[in-house]
This record gives sequence, structure tokens and C-alpha cells, in this order.
Amino acid sequence: MQEHPLPKKKRAPQDVVDELQALSNWLNIDLLANGVAVRRWGKFKLLNGNVLGSRLSARKAQSARRSEWFEAINTTEVSASDFNLTFGEALAFYQVKTMTSTHALVVYWPLEKLERSLGVPRGVWNRQTLKVADVAAILNIVGIWTASETSGRTYILRKHPGLAMLSKEECGITTLDGEMAADEEAGEGF
Repeated sequence: MQEHPLPKKKRAPQDVVDELQALSNWLNIDLLANGVAVRRWGKFKLLNGNVLGSRLSARKAQSARRSEWFEAINTTEVSASDFNLTFGEALAFYQVKTMTSTHALVVYWPLEKLERSLGVPRGVWNRQTLKVADVAAILNIVGIWTASETSGRTYILRKHPGLAMLSKEECGITTLDGEMAADEEAGEGF
């Protein structure tokens, strides 16, 4: 993954300053103190092998595909709802090294006012408050669908776990020449 150097404090954009302040508050340390090293990335490889992007990586990417939305174990807040998960949009990933410890963290915008509609989590983005979480709490990448402007709710989309059990033919995966992948597996042709 490509590291994105942090700009000097005097020339840092406001969004970077806000992210560093959120990190400082979450860790309860001064990031400008001697012996503290801060590094920044746009992407992070999760424990399950998937690569989670961020707003930082999306700004620099040429592709229209985005993958900065995630679900994580809710370790910081006690919620009145039945959710033990939190959903977020990753802004950037940081590594903070102090004299005694190293932290791998994500700065994100949270999905709040969570509720279930037909078993699907939905909520509203809070783009005014930055949150910080340990990347070890991130479970997986999720997709999102945002409803029309009237409701403003965002729905969380997940891959169905049963998809992993399907063959290529059952998934409808085709080869470059347009034939079904199963034709080759069945031994048709020479």
C-alpha cells in the first residue's frame, strides 16, 4: 500500500488537521510530542484479505469503483439499539508509534440512528463528527445504497454467505470468449 506523507503542520489542509485532532483525542496523547511517529495510508488490507479503501485513496484513484464502507465491532459506545456493530466510511488509515506502543487506526464518518428495515441495517451519515477505531475491529467491507433525498437513509448491503458455496457456473461467471466457465471445467473440447 502506498503511504501518503503528512503535510507540514502550517500547510496541512483542514481535513488532515481534523483527522489528527481526532486521533490525538482518541489516544489521549500529543501527536506532535517527541518520540511520536505518525504515518498515513489510503488503503488497508483487512485480516480477511480484502483491501479497504478510503476517501483519501478514492481522491487519487482513476476507477469509479469504491470500497471505503465497512462494518466493525462496536467497542466504544453502548447503544440503546440491538446493534453491536458500527458502520463507517473510512477517510484515512494511520499508524501511530509512541515509545511504548504502536496503533493501527482508521478515521471515519459513522452511520448513526441505526435501525433495521426488513432485517437490513440502515441509518444516516454523520459527516460532522470524526470517529476513530482500531483497524483490528473492522470485520468486512460493505456496500451501501442511499435512498432518495426524501428519506436520506443509507442501507447497508452485504454479500450473502451462500455465494461462497456456488460454483463458477452457478454464479454465471463467463470466460473472456463469452463461454460459460463450466464448459472448460467439464472437459468439453480438446
